[in-house]
Formats: sequence, structure tokens, C-alpha cells
Amino acid sequence: MVKPISKLFLLLLSFFTIQLNAQSLDSLISFPEDHEFYSYHKIDSFEYSLSSPYHTFHTLYDFLDEDNFHPGIAARVFNKNIGSIEKRQQLAEDLKLILSAKGIYPHNTNVSLLKNYVDKKTNKRRFTITDKYPDIYLIKYSDGNWYFSRYTSERIPYIFNEIYPGISRKIIEFVLKIKQNNNQLLGKDTWQITSLFSLILMLVIVGYLLNYLLKFATLKITNPDYKSFILDRIINHFIKPVNYAILLYMFNWLLPLFLIDSDLSYYLSTVVRVLLGIAILLILYRSVDIIVYQMYHKTKYNRLNFNENLSPIVKTSMRIFAVLIGIGIFFNMLGYDITNFIAGLSFGGIVIAFAAQDTVKNFIGSIMLFADQPFRVGDYIEIDNLSGVVEEIGFRSTKVRTFEDSVMVFPNSLLSDNRVDNKGMRNSRRFRTLISITYNTPRTKIIKFTNEIREIIKNHPLSKPDAYYVHLNEFGPSSLDLLFQMYICTNERIIELQAREEIMLEIIRLSEEIGVEFAFPTQTVYFNNEDEINNDTEKGIT
Repeated sequence: MVKPISKLFLLLLSFFTIQLNAQSLDSLISFPEDHEFYSYHKIDSFEYSLSSPYHTFHTLYDFLDEDNFHPGIAARVFNKNIGSIEKRQQLAEDLKLILSAKGIYPHNTNVSLLKNYVDKKTNKRRFTITDKYPDIYLIKYSDGNWYFSRYTSERIPYIFNEIYPGISRKIIEFVLKIKQNNNQLLGKDTWQITSLFSLILMLVIVGYLLNYLLKFATLKITNPDYKSFILDRIINHFIKPVNYAILLYMFNWLLPLFLIDSDLSYYLSTVVRVLLGIAILLILYRSVDIIVYQMYHKTKYNRLNFNENLSPIVKTSMRIFAVLIGIGIFFNMLGYDITNFIAGLSFGGIVIAFAAQDTVKNFIGSIMLFADQPFRVGDYIEIDNLSGVVEEIGFRSTKVRTFEDSVMVFPNSLLSDNRVDNKGMRNSRRFRTLISITYNTPRTKIIKFTNEIREIIKNHPLSKPDAYYVHLNEFGPSSLDLLFQMYICTNERIIELQAREEIMLEIIRLSEEIGVEFAFPTQTVYFNNEDEINNDTEKGIT
């Protein structure tokens, strides 16, 4: 019975706490147009308020709007101790251009309506408009109004010059003059259409020129030796989103300079940012095709001759990675905090890594094999006393065909961690043996025989010069042993066997001409006769 009562008490306590918090909040906040709660000022029949960060921010935008262009009122968002009304007016116009260039509008920015807002980090009556620019913030003055700080007014010229080049000021002045004349002659809607049409026409012309420049630059970067119809198609598919991304960025950058209506500018900027995010995603996605194409053709003609089956796997892995990065950039451009997205990817990566440790190890092993280039398809290798010819290098494992015609599968992690003897990378192959001749061979014949064998080696087209030895080496149990050693200049097994056969047949022919006999192991066995055996038995000898 005690537990239900305690739960009921906690629920009632929570309810009253929420109500008290709501009442205390209501005492500090109201709807924006509440003239009794918020203080309003009047200039030439125009009302504005600086009672909260929300009102000051909206005063800046509302009175620099095309429909309601009154820069003298917008200048009031800076305290009069900042400077003259002309200076504050210029600061207000520059600040709006800065915020517009970064896609910060009243429609998509959450600004506090609290008259006594307190920043949690600094514990002061201070409000930062955007985390992108912490230097741009509002503070509450002693007169109860919220103004942009003196530090903000000092930083605005520097931020403006970072975003816009020096000619931007002249463009704005030129646009203002044309705008005023057009408003009188054509009206507001015609001015906006004319401005947008001029901007789009200019970007179309730039786009055509940019397309040729990008194609020329991309072809220069890619190796011309690999140029083909497929490469042209890949480059064309890559250039299009790059071209669009540059044009969209230029459009978004130039849009504020044409002083178009804030509502229209906001929606256009949002659409442009969405399209720009998609273009960047396509750039990352299609750049994988160029990278894989270059990798495949480079490895085709050098030591890194990986099997073609690996190419789709590498391409798919890189595309997944590119899409994840592109999605992060896309949402970041729309103003979303991607910290949680990155944290989720990191956590997901850890979970996957633990769940598939062997697969991850083998994938990393594949990357190590790709980077170190220890062997290629067709090489003869030895691993842990096992040998064979590499048939396929895959995503997870490598297949090696043994000389018994069976196939061994080695995990790539094993190959990357252990010692691999790549005999396929030998420039030459050693041929070493003992030539045994009989003990009754005369000394003169031995000298002639060894000299003639040296000539056979010299005259063979695949013998390595000055890297051979033919000498009388040992007195064997049943033969005189000649040490024979030479190197055959080839890395192919079949050619090596053919060369060995040719040389051995020449040595046999030479032995027949000179009269040298090859020795073979012999053993002499002596048998006692029966009488001797019987005598030994009688004497007790066994």
C-alpha cells in the first residue's frame, strides 16, 4: 500500500513542478506581437522592438527586406555608441549578407523570445545567433534592449571580406541603383525575375566554359596511356556533378548580393543547398569509378596484378564509404548536427568489427597485400612449407594451386602476418647438382671434361654470365664428385626445365665423346665358403 501512495505523491509533485516552471516561463515570454509584454519603438509610423534576441534579429531582417527596405531602422540593432547612423546602417547590411550567405534566415533559426535570456556557457545575458560564427552575438544593455555587441561590430568587416571579395561592395551599390530604378518602372516582381534571370544566364555561360576546363584538367590528371571510350564516359559522368556543384555554390554565394526578397531568397537558398548536397554526394560516388579504373589499369601492367574479381569488391566498399560521407555532408549543409550521425556510425562500426572480427582482419589483410605487393597472380610462392602458384587474390582469401593440382585457400590475414617466399620474383633460377664420375677416370680427362662443361654453360643463351661453378669437389664413397652450379635467367618453371634438359643432354654427349663414365653407388660383398663357416662354428665362433 505504501508503494502506490509514494508513486502518487511523486506524480503530483512532478505536476506541480511543471506548472510552476510554466508559470515562471510565462512571466518571461509571450507571443512576439504582444505590445503589452514587449516594448516597441516607433519611427515614421514603423514599429520595431529590441526587447528580446528574437525581436532584434527580426528587426535586422524585416527592415532590410525588399518589400520593407528601411536600413535606418535596421541600423538600430547596433547601439548608438558604436558610431554614426550611417556606420551602423552599413554594419546592418553587411551582417544580413553574411548571415544570408550561410543560409541563416528567421525561418530556420531558433532565436529566443526570453527578455532575460542567460547563456548557459558564459552565464551572461548573451545570445549567439549561430555556432558557425560565435563572434556574432547579442547582449542585453542596461536600457533593457538587445543589441549586437561591440565585438560583433568590429568583426563584421573581417567576416564579410572572408566571404565576399572586394568587388562585392560595388556590386551591391550597383544592384541597389538598378533595383530602385526598376522598382519605379517595372515593379517588384519584374525586378526579382530580371535579377534571377540575369544570375542564371551568367551561370549558364560560366558552366559551359567550366565544363571544358574540368574535362581538360581531369584528363591531365588521369594517365593518358589508359585513355579509352570507357574512361571518357567515366570522366563525363564525374564532371557533370562537379560542374553543377561549382555553379550551385556560386549561385548561393551571389544570391544575397542581388538583394532579392528574404522569403524568396530563403527558399531558393534551401533548394540550392539540397541540390548542392546531392551534387557532392554524386561527386564522391562517381569519383570511385575513376579511382578504381586507374588502379585496375596501373596494376594490370606492373607487379600488382590483382584478379579482376577484386575490382567490384573494392569499388563497392569505396562507394559505401563515399555515400556515408556524402550523407553526412548533405545533412550538415542543411544545418543539422551530424555529431550523433558520426557517433552512430562509430558505434555501428565497433559492433560490426566485433561481430565479424575474422572478416575485418581478412579485409585489412587484403589492403595490406594491395599496399605491400608481395606477390601477383601467377607467382610461385611458399608459405609454411606449402608451395604453389597463385591463382586468385580475393576480398577475403587467396587461392594457391599446388603441384598436386589441388587448391589451397589462405586467409589474407595469414598471408599479411606470416613470411611468404615469393619465388616468382626471382630474376634467375639456380641449377645445382653433383656430377659423379668413376675413380679410374684419368686426370687429363677430368680437366678436359670440366673445361668443356664450362663452355657448354657459356654458350647457353639463358645462362647467367660469370655466375657458374664446375670443379672437382669431393672424393665420394664410390665416385669422384664434380660440383656443378649455374643460374638460368628465367622466372618461369617450364623454361627452367627445358634449359636444364638441354644442358644435361649436352653433358651426356660430352661424356660420350671424351670417354668419361658416370659413376653410380656400388658395394662389394665377400662370402666365406662352407668349410670356413663350419670351422668357425666348431670353435664356438658365431
